[in-house]
Amino acid sequence: MSFRDSLTISVQGGNGGNGAVSFLRLKYLPKGGPDGGGGGDGGGVYLEAVDDVTSLSRLVGKRFFRAGNGQNGAGRDRMGRRGQDLVVKVPVGTVVTDLKNGRIVFDLNTVGQQELVASGGSGGRGNASFVTSVQRSPRFAEHGT
Repeated sequence: MSFRDSLTISVQGGNGGNGAVSFLRLKYLPKGGPDGGGGGDGGGVYLEAVDDVTSLSRLVGKRFFRAGNGQNGAGRDRMGRRGQDLVVKVPVGTVVTDLKNGRIVFDLNTVGQQELVASGGSGGRGNASFVTSVQRSPRFAEHGT
């Protein structure tokens, strides 16, 4: 295993889940109304400084890191599950720079320090959150970002 001191990677946060369009249907409640839940937020990508890793050579084979997506909402006001966060372990002293402008974003200089590199998208709202006195049964929901 060779020592690696420079590495270029791409990171992406997870997509947010879509909101649900659903209407309550019960035997003794013919006009139950909308009950679509919102989607879950997407997961984020974090870099964590650890002392048992001495080189970036572990990350050479993998160039793209992506967090988990949020799940879609469901009927009966059920929210979607949040996406799984992804933690990438790097050695202490790692300096993260932005390739577009060459600016230093942050420096991981203490053990256990975590920094958010890419945040996840937000989940969309379900049709139950769009109910007003004028619009009692909305037939639309938001998409996740």
